[in-house]
Amino acid sequence: MEIEIEIPASYLAVLKLFAAKNDIRPALNGVSVEVGPHETHLFASDGTRVAGFRVVSEQPDLVEPLKDISIPIEMLPQRSEKHIVQITIGEQIDVGYSRSIALQAFLADGATKAGPTTLGKTLDAPGMDFRKALSSKLSGETAHFNPTFFADFVKAAKLLGVNPEFITVTHNGDGPALVTLGGREDFVGAMAPIRGHPQTCFPAWAGAPLLARKQEAA
Repeated sequence: MEIEIEIPASYLAVLKLFAAKNDIRPALNGVSVEVGPHETHLFASDGTRVAGFRVVSEQPDLVEPLKDISIPIEMLPQRSEKHIVQITIGEQIDVGYSRSIALQAFLADGATKAGPTTLGKTLDAPGMDFRKALSSKLSGETAHFNPTFFADFVKAAKLLGVNPEFITVTHNGDGPALVTLGGREDFVGAMAPIRGHPQTCFPAWAGAPLLARKQEAA
């Protein structure tokens, strides 16, 4: 049975920001997809950050959710125009997790093709279970983060047409912090804190005035 889902190209462009490159864990090198009877969830992670989307997609012939589908990062769109990408997931290929897959971009009217169809297969690896990182309660305990993480969430906000000023981070101590973009309920983001003991004060030299040269005794 073939499954067809339609995803805004901007969503895939955002997910590409957070997917790993050449990670030893194969499923991180792409976008994990779970298709249910009424909605589809897409996640990407490099092991320290997670981004995910919920997309409404009715699948009348689907009874049980379709899992363990990972789209290779190489197949994701290079640009983020306001296109719709139709993803067609085919039957399983031989033994393993691979399935045939096709990505076709359409203009906003949903009928006019915007370029050739990209054909390939999903990664031969089980999907990652990101829910373990996203199901805990948030403590609100402050934490420290790699500043480059914020830069990618700013890029994600711009791709989605969200003012970066409305990005919020809910701290969670040593656990993953929640990142939201302008209150969008179809997006979830998370990032791991820097663990350890960061500096708790400024360098001593920065807060002290320069001293005059000591006069040598005659």
